[in-house]
Amino acid sequence: MKPFLIYEGCNMLRTRLVLAVLSGKSVKIRKIRFKDDNPGLREFEASFLRILDEITNGSRIEISETGTALYFQPGLLHGGRIELDCNPQRSLGYYLEPLICLAPFCKNAVEARLKGVTNDETDPSVDVIKFSTMSILKQFLGTDEHLELKIISRGVKPTGGGEIVFRCPTRKQLRPLQLIKESKIKRIRGVAFTVCVSPTMANRMVEVAKGILLDFIPDIYIYTDHTGKGKVQRSPGFGISLVAETINGTFLTAEIVSKPLDPENPFSASNPSSVPEDLGKKAAYMLLEEVFRGGCVDSSNQSLSALFMTLGPKDVNKVLMGPLSPYTMEFLRHIRDYFGLVFKLEAKSDEDDEELNIGAKKVVMTCVGVGFTNLSKTTIFFIQINLASVFMKSAVRWRCMLAVSSVLNKDVKQFGKKYIFDNRDDTCWNSDQGSPQWILIEFPSAVEIREIHIQFQGGFSGKDCWLEGKFEVTPVSLKYLKLIFNSSTDFFGS
Repeated sequence: MKPFLIYEGCNMLRTRLVLAVLSGKSVKIRKIRFKDDNPGLREFEASFLRILDEITNGSRIEISETGTALYFQPGLLHGGRIELDCNPQRSLGYYLEPLICLAPFCKNAVEARLKGVTNDETDPSVDVIKFSTMSILKQFLGTDEHLELKIISRGVKPTGGGEIVFRCPTRKQLRPLQLIKESKIKRIRGVAFTVCVSPTMANRMVEVAKGILLDFIPDIYIYTDHTGKGKVQRSPGFGISLVAETINGTFLTAEIVSKPLDPENPFSASNPSSVPEDLGKKAAYMLLEEVFRGGCVDSSNQSLSALFMTLGPKDVNKVLMGPLSPYTMEFLRHIRDYFGLVFKLEAKSDEDDEELNIGAKKVVMTCVGVGFTNLSKTTIFFIQINLASVFMKSAVRWRCMLAVSSVLNKDVKQFGKKYIFDNRDDTCWNSDQGSPQWILIEFPSAVEIREIHIQFQGGFSGKDCWLEGKFEVTPVSLKYLKLIFNSSTDFFGS
């Protein structure tokens, strides 16, 4: 078996590195744009590597001189505060998506302040992430407490100038999710933004988009957001993001942004032009297409849902999705490489759906999670030990040693041995009464505690005798563990 995974090419770079951090497996990526006129990693990929270096502790990143080969050995997720000026070649959604995948499993709560392009035509915008992705993250976390995505200012290509703040709490384990009931659309919301152009551009986009969508549903409200030049140099641009909310609380999104100007010749006649009415019309039709695709998760969040289903507890996770995107299909192949998990994909068959013709064919994704646990958290065990007073009085000296074994990534790990008390410390044990004693032991939390091993050593007539006991830990989810250990004189013979 190879000590690391090997891939070729620049595609799925973020996915490969994020899964490497979560699985603890090293990865080597070769032939990165090796046939291109400008081979190697791009600047925006280097910015992403800086984010991984900031959020982890002990990661090892090696890049060849030409930039066509990358070796990544993941460290531990640390989290905390992150501030970064992201490269404007890609929008902040490019950097925010992997942060959302890693943030719940960090040691400290994540507070990331990112600056750059908030909306572009390639990556999910911060509006789509705020509308849809955050709601999916909330369902897996179980709460939205301390979960926030705040848009401070907007910026478009090529200069950027936008700023966001992302906050996410940590969790020891995600919740299992079963989201298979599809429901009707109850309302449509959205935001039309303008940057360094006339605010009437936003009103023109809203008017056309609402004119199309009002034929289907009356509850529509689209906000407008204007950003001026201010103190930061910004490029002009505008766009619109739409979200359809269902009765069950799921979200389907669509967005479109004007084409960026050439930074070298901003006033050239060859620059692509975007008409607000055309953008509003395209955005409305894109939302209708997303509604036709259906499912409980929109196309841009299929891979995130698949990842959190994989990392969930050892329980059944089931989510209804529309037709899988090519990116999601490749993402599932990478999950198989890193975690050895294969999803069960079933086409949803419902006679009522076929008669009503309510949309595209749906897929039900099912898996049993790997039981991933946040190892940065600590687990506190309360061990109750009760020894017969005969043993305590007979011993000239004695001490107790405790060891915990766990299962982590299918390998047995020994956390180490700790002497938790001895008879030289009267505060640890009341040997005269032989009463039970609570001992507080703190260990790093494991994916699954397999066994607790307790040893007692006592001196009798110049000999050292050992009393041992092993206890299977069930269920593994118990936070407080009580173990009662009894001894008798028969164990020692005469």
